[in-house]
Amino acid sequence: MSDISQDFRRELIKLGIISHREHESLWSIAKRCAVTTGVPMGGGGAAMMASAGTVMVPGVGAVPGAVAGFLAGLAAGTAMCTAANVAYRNELRKLAGN
Repeated sequence: MSDISQDFRRELIKLGIISHREHESLWSIAKRCAVTTGVPMGGGGAAMMASAGTVMVPGVGAVPGAVAGFLAGLAAGTAMCTAANVAYRNELRKLAGN
């Protein structure tokens, strides 16, 4: 792994893709992923669904399309980042050099 620069590793840690802490709970990973990945994907989902009008959500009722798009993006982005962090934790630590 010598071909990966130290600057690249620092950027990954700064973005929250890799955590350098050894004892990180699943809850703290999910919170960090919601901010670093979920919110940006939620914004994209809100922009895509803004013109959808209202959307029927089972158990909730009619919700504006932008809200439904944001929540879908937030959930998908958070789940994607959390799953990657948990599933590849050891490899990510090696990549970060920890």
